Amino acid sequence: MKLNVIFKQVDNDFNKEYADEYHFGKESENNRKYHWEVQYAVDNTSEITLKENSALPLKGKLDNGVEIDTSIPNMNILECVTEDGRKSIFAVSNSLLRNIHKTQNPKYKSSRYYYYLKDETKFADLGQGIFVDYNDLPQEMKIDQ
Repeated sequence: MKLNVIFKQVDNDFNKEYADEYHFGKESENNRKYHWEVQYAVDNTSEITLKENSALPLKGKLDNGVEIDTSIPNMNILECVTEDGRKSIFAVSNSLLRNIHKTQNPKYKSSRYYYYLKDETKFADLGQGIFVDYNDLPQEMKIDQ
């Protein structure tokens, strides 16, 4: 099975009435539905597990040499395992989520998970489909701003 995971940050300023009236219901240059979106694809997926209120283990070394060995609470975690045993993890802080939408197409043996992130919440993109609410980050990872 093929898995696509799509993350989109909703633009609260999108005006549906304006889009309907002037652009046949579609977004336009100055009236966007989303600030950004990113998509990940995993081929030959044999197992998909969704954990809605889990802790994401975080272990490694920061650029400044500080060791991190902790977990981030209140995460929505999507784990998938491929037929050859590789594991991929996609995760989002629950506080960032506006909603999730899942679709399946048995004919093409594919699944899609759409994660819609809130507009106003500050977050860190840890890469490869991991988005963490800035307030949930360990202190060592926060950049003073």
